[in-house]
Amino acid sequence: MDPIADGLQKNSRKLSETLAQPQATLVDVRGLLDPDSPTVVNLNQALQQLTQTTRALDSFTDYLERNPSALIRGAYLPKKDR
Repeated sequence: MDPIADGLQKNSRKLSETLAQPQATLVDVRGLLDPDSPTVVNLNQALQQLTQTTRALDSFTDYLERNPSALIRGAYLPKKDR
């Protein structure tokens, strides 16, 4: 019985070690996905900047569609604003 008990104890320890690794990984992943984590905050900021850039490019392309000569002559300014 002693060899069987020893084998079971060894297997039980190895199983505990094996199960501890995914648990540690899950704790790390939870930390990364926490809404206040630096990773999530930076990602949200980057997405906001990308949204602003997309809107600015959209506005710029709309302007160029209405005023294609602006690329050559520049933006039109009334005489009073020059």
